[in-house]
Amino acid sequence: FGHTEHTTMLAAAGFNSSTFFLLVCMIGLTISLYALHVEHSAEENSDFVAYCDIDDHMSCSKVFLSPFGKIFSYLGLVSESSLLNQPNALYGSIFYCLIGVFRIIADKSERFDNILLILSVASIILSAYLSFILTFILDDICLVCFSSYLCNVTLFLCSVSRLRIKKHIKDK
Repeated sequence: FGHTEHTTMLAAAGFNSSTFFLLVCMIGLTISLYALHVEHSAEENSDFVAYCDIDDHMSCSKVFLSPFGKIFSYLGLVSESSLLNQPNALYGSIFYCLIGVFRIIADKSERFDNILLILSVASIILSAYLSFILTFILDDICLVCFSSYLCNVTLFLCSVSRLRIKKHIKDK
């Protein structure tokens, strides 16, 4: 199928890129809220075992409770006593809400497309950094973390695709 036929088929099925983007944002938000729940529960109860705690090398609680779980203080960007020293999952929750709102606004104002791209690129860079830490420093596989990274990659691809389609339409 060509691009036009493929787009027409998706539109006929009631699918559009905005709906898909917002769905991915909702999935990312759900993942982030679950991560916050796990981190809070593990801090409050040392016997807590999350569904994502499978074994010693596949434990989301271990990752969330590590110093890397609050990346801004770990990097020295904020002090540990700062109000901004919050779990990565809280920032993820804010990110998914913010990028979802920006996507809605982008349908009415084109300048938000560039903001979406910048935010999604930033999320990819942070995801790559955190993935490196998970794999090589913590020696852990965090299913919740990797799920959020997948959401970030998907949002990035959606943002790039949207800009390419708009450029293609403009060039016609």
